Amino acid sequence: SAADLRVAQAMEVDCAVITLAITAQNSAGVQALTLVDTPMLEAQWQSLRQDGWPAVIRLGWLPASVECLRWLLPKLQAFPGQVVWDPVLAASQGGVMQSCWQTPALRQYLVALLQRCRVITPNRTEARLLTGLPVASSLADCAAALQALGANTVLITGGDSPLDDDVLEDWCFSAMADHTDELPGPQLLPVFRFRHRRIARQVHGTGCHLAAALACALAQGHTLYDALTQAVTMARLAVRCASHRSSGYDNARAVPLAQATAEDWPLVLPADEEWPDNAFLPAEPLGLYGLVDNLAHLQQLLELGIDSLQWRVKQPGPGYQADTARAIGLCRAAGVPLYLNDDWRLALELGAYGVHLGQEDLLTADLPALQRAGIRLGISTHSDWEIARARGVQPSYIAFGPVFPPLSKQLRYPPLGIAQLRRWAGCFQQQALTCIGGITHQNVAQVLTTGIESVAVVTDLRADDGLAQRLATFRRVLPAIRQEALEMV
Repeated sequence: SAADLRVAQAMEVDCAVITLAITAQNSAGVQALTLVDTPMLEAQWQSLRQDGWPAVIRLGWLPASVECLRWLLPKLQAFPGQVVWDPVLAASQGGVMQSCWQTPALRQYLVALLQRCRVITPNRTEARLLTGLPVASSLADCAAALQALGANTVLITGGDSPLDDDVLEDWCFSAMADHTDELPGPQLLPVFRFRHRRIARQVHGTGCHLAAALACALAQGHTLYDALTQAVTMARLAVRCASHRSSGYDNARAVPLAQATAEDWPLVLPADEEWPDNAFLPAEPLGLYGLVDNLAHLQQLLELGIDSLQWRVKQPGPGYQADTARAIGLCRAAGVPLYLNDDWRLALELGAYGVHLGQEDLLTADLPALQRAGIRLGISTHSDWEIARARGVQPSYIAFGPVFPPLSKQLRYPPLGIAQLRRWAGCFQQQALTCIGGITHQNVAQVLTTGIESVAVVTDLRADDGLAQRLATFRRVLPAIRQEALEMV
């Protein structure tokens, strides 16, 4: 469709279209429709096959035609790539969804189609129609019914929710078997929802833009959860940038993802959690952020003028709790924020300034208790979806990484690189940020060109004879925030 071509152009992805039907339509809907016959479908398919297999096939409206579906399904089953289906209801004349539960042959093809798709993206109405469930059925029931029929990942979008809702939620239900080679996100939250603020306008084509963006992101090699995050963002961006129509029903317009603001990017929260009423207390400026695991090293960094510290002890011994209490006291006396790595229970017990959590820890930590205690919260992120997950918690700061290959440990995540770091730092600049991974006194100036104002350093702040000289090099490009704060007082 025209929407797919526009989205593909905005995302710099090659796209070709096979036309199943010729329509007469405008922003108000479809007025007339003529199906393309099977010989012409086959000619289109063979013509494009000469260019090789695509990475992803995106399906939209499908006709209630046994002949068409009998032609389509063998093609999809021979296709080695991924399939995304946006089961459009709007172009409803002769649609498969209206007839699939009255015609056994169509239902058989529908089930086979669901089994072939990696992702389907119905809205609430379309999800209920696909399953044949009553209008009052829950989204979880609809997703369960679709997955029982063979669907892998179901994203039920919220565009058709009541217009007086201030926010929209898109619910993702993902089958674990679909993520054997994915990064940790899917294993952590197989069910979650995206949340973003509704834009007060009626726009035609948002579902098409979302599904097309999802297909493009998958074709670019993004993981499924990152592709979903980008697709939801592109859809909202297409609404915000929609072209005005005199009918009052505006037309979604695809623009590059680089134009998205933090408001366009969604938040993520598990299905069973309430959205937090308040954000965590803001973090003091992080500046040069050192990671330490012993008191001698911590004291040395305090004396050299570190801005903030993280207490990260990988293998706690018998004196761990006493050492942690001492570390908290030393940092408090020096006026330097100290975050405990992972150990949120001890942070509560000892009244720590802050705690730093990974994505896995967010599932088990008592976040309301930390917030009530006034403990600051930092969260590690490595991808678009993980940033959305962290922002849903409203933490004190977010850490991006690894910028470069880490020097201290191996990670499953690929290095971000400077260009990706610049995109995130520019988009989320209203949030306190830091970054980590392979940052040294030799490359820190390059990192700071992205606009990020803090760096977290492990190996290059190690306790050896060259520490003072390396820290002085950091200082030449990264001002000493603690000293500036003292001078202001």
